[in-house]
Amino acid sequence: MVLVKRTWQDTRLGNVRASEGALGAGMASVRRPGSRAVDVWQVELAAEPPPIEWLDAYETARLQALATAALRARFLTAHAATRAILGAYVGCRPFEVDIGRARCSNCGCEHAKPFVRNDTLNLEYSLSHSRDLALLAVAERPVGIDVEWRGAAFDVKEVAAYVLSDDELAQWNAPEHADPQRRFFDCWTRKEAALKMTGIGLERPMHDVRIAPDQQSAAVPNLRGETKRVELLDLAGPDDHYSATLAIAAPRPMVRLRRWKLELVRAGA
Repeated sequence: MVLVKRTWQDTRLGNVRASEGALGAGMASVRRPGSRAVDVWQVELAAEPPPIEWLDAYETARLQALATAALRARFLTAHAATRAILGAYVGCRPFEVDIGRARCSNCGCEHAKPFVRNDTLNLEYSLSHSRDLALLAVAERPVGIDVEWRGAAFDVKEVAAYVLSDDELAQWNAPEHADPQRRFFDCWTRKEAALKMTGIGLERPMHDVRIAPDQQSAAVPNLRGETKRVELLDLAGPDDHYSATLAIAAPRPMVRLRRWKLELVRAGA
């Protein structure tokens, strides 16, 4: 296992002129990751959410379908922050980022892997959020990220049968392994990040893919049976209650850890 554990750097993205309010945020540019790096952004979801007007119609509909105010606030912060960050790379304001979505191979609807339409240099990104934490990976090659809060209230043994392959399940149940809950979530994030990187997402059952907890790279098959080489890096979260993994197309990149806060946008560069 390769564990990326460095300091998360606060990053200012721009300012808000008083006459324009949050919708007029003039976003300063952020240096693109280039071919050798990947930027991983941390967003705290318990903070004050950005304006809902930063979202597009698709995101707004998803937000309004959520059952509780807490879920809606977390969704808004995660997706609005994503737009602010992407806008800083592309050179536009959050609500001007044109996000497209690939067609699902199962139903044909446009709700699969997202991409930035108004970027000419093939910027790729992946967003994951759980509990009070969101992680956004931005790169110039295929990338996937997943984070899971390990305090989730569900039967881990029942879900393990869906996530783990038969041999992984047998190893996970072995009595010599300490902290089976952590081991399960570590495995889950590695698989989901890899499937997101390939563009498959959860269209392929997770138990069909085998990735050992100590694997630094893996060959992941897509729905056509073709394999893609995936580099895996485990990320240290802000505390010890989260499992998180970054998956990216080879070669192994330099990882730049950044932190986004709404007050930094308001404060200016």
